Amino acid sequence: MKIKTKLTLSFLILLVVIFVTAGIAAYYLERLGNETKAIMKDNYRTVTYMDGIADELDGLLILNAGNKVNGTEQIRVIFQKTDSIMTLQMANITEQGEAELSKRLKSGLQTLEKKWLNIIHSVDLTANREELISDLENIMQEVGTIRSLNSETMYKRSLYAGEIADRVLLYMAIFGLVGIVIGLFFLIVLPPYLTKPINNIMEGIRQISRRNYKYKLETTATDEFGALASAFNSMATKLDEFENSSVAEVIKTQKRTEAVINHMHEAIICLDENLRLLFLNDNAYRLLGLENDEVSDKHISDLVNKSNLLSSLYSEIMVGSYKENEFKPATVAINGKELVFSREIIPISTRPTGETHIVNFGFVIVLHDITQLLAKDKAKTLFIATLSHELKTPLSSIGMSADLLKDEKLGALNPEQMELIVTIRQNHDRINRKITEMLEIAKIENDHVALEILPVQPVSIIEKALAGVEIQLKEKGLKIEKRLQETMPDILADSDKTLWILNNFLTNAIRYSPEKGNIIIESKVINSHVLISVTDQGPGIHPENSHKLFEKYNPPDREGGIGTGLGLAISKKFIDAMGGNIGVNNESGKGARFWISIPRFQ
Repeated sequence: MKIKTKLTLSFLILLVVIFVTAGIAAYYLERLGNETKAIMKDNYRTVTYMDGIADELDGLLILNAGNKVNGTEQIRVIFQKTDSIMTLQMANITEQGEAELSKRLKSGLQTLEKKWLNIIHSVDLTANREELISDLENIMQEVGTIRSLNSETMYKRSLYAGEIADRVLLYMAIFGLVGIVIGLFFLIVLPPYLTKPINNIMEGIRQISRRNYKYKLETTATDEFGALASAFNSMATKLDEFENSSVAEVIKTQKRTEAVINHMHEAIICLDENLRLLFLNDNAYRLLGLENDEVSDKHISDLVNKSNLLSSLYSEIMVGSYKENEFKPATVAINGKELVFSREIIPISTRPTGETHIVNFGFVIVLHDITQLLAKDKAKTLFIATLSHELKTPLSSIGMSADLLKDEKLGALNPEQMELIVTIRQNHDRINRKITEMLEIAKIENDHVALEILPVQPVSIIEKALAGVEIQLKEKGLKIEKRLQETMPDILADSDKTLWILNNFLTNAIRYSPEKGNIIIESKVINSHVLISVTDQGPGIHPENSHKLFEKYNPPDREGGIGTGLGLAISKKFIDAMGGNIGVNNESGKGARFWISIPRFQ
């Protein structure tokens, strides 16, 4: 059995135990929650209603304790309150027989009200007292019966909820113990199983480094270690053959490698550590307009006058800008046709045998023809812009229609209809935001964005941004924690574009933050820049995806994530145009902190 299969089965068993434990816990916790909710909701509400009716009837007795009927208006108010409570109770029937009891109680209250009001002008209440008190006692008994029915149900459900909680603890303890036992077994068995063959392979590598190519590993195992040992032995044999091979074979291999490189579509240039040209493939010669005899063992600086592209590459290597891995595409005219190339400069370095420091052996420059890709990208951008413009008109009609339907002049809507209209409007606004983002990125890519960079107070922009998301914050119960430096200098920025960026940060923070969480907005002066950041308590961003966040169509890879992936890309374009910086500090599972740094006004 292969190691991968063994490890997969081992971890699969652990995952099954974990999933079963989690599933049982979730199932019973849901039941526990439902039972608790039922206790605290309908039954408790009915008990409260009955207590309210009892209080009102006690007030009726206190109000008319003498032989005369007093407080006619107060008596009417009491019966109005009991009638309102009974209306609520009739809509809150939960137990068997409760509906009949509630109807009988409501009927009794109505009858009592009529009797009491009929004798309201009676001179002496004594003749009717016994009948009124008897009716009142019957009603109080009905109230007590309904109250007892719901109280008993609450008690039974609380007992059942307790049983479920005990069962959850028992099952989780059992499966947790099973998981611990399985984990300990794997902890004891797996390390020796993995380390022994690894140590053997390490010893084999040491022998090979000493040029002992006769050393062989045991290949009795049938798993990946056995296959690795076989591959190692094969490598040792090949090295032994290579050690004894002729120079002609080495030259033949070199020619074969050069032929492969020459047939590659990319232009490839190889330089040594002194920046002398070692090798160019055919595409590189054609692109640079050079001949074979012009580059033989020549320094790159000797040829910069013959090629603007070579001059640019030389400058980037000398100033070290290639380390940033960000190059603007280069345009080269070949046979009257303009071609666009992206470039990649790869430093080649290694640690010589027996030494501890890294030595640079030269550079490999790879030039990719991206002419067709750029043409397709422009066509795509134009298509998106055209489509977005075409969608604007029908989308505006939808929004206007939704607003008109909400207008009571056209007729009142019931709650369900109003909810549908609100949903339509929310989705309209969401689509409109996405269309605006697509139009904005199209403008940026076609250099049609105009910035109005002026001195502006950052605190005022922050306050406007917070005001724009106030409703969203209330809907999720989120709190804003402001950490603003007391005295803030003006910044040189486009106020509207900066506000757009902060709104994007806050909207993302609200989307990914848990309900009733905190969002921190901070501003402070750092040297010649002002730093503004927004920190959420969401799931964070996977570290391997952080570098892609500010690229087009790469939305944050977070739980519950939605969007086009354009907001952060647009934000970066705006900040770059204002001479600032943008970034994210992130730890997966612990939230994300998005920040912008803008030059301060001197």
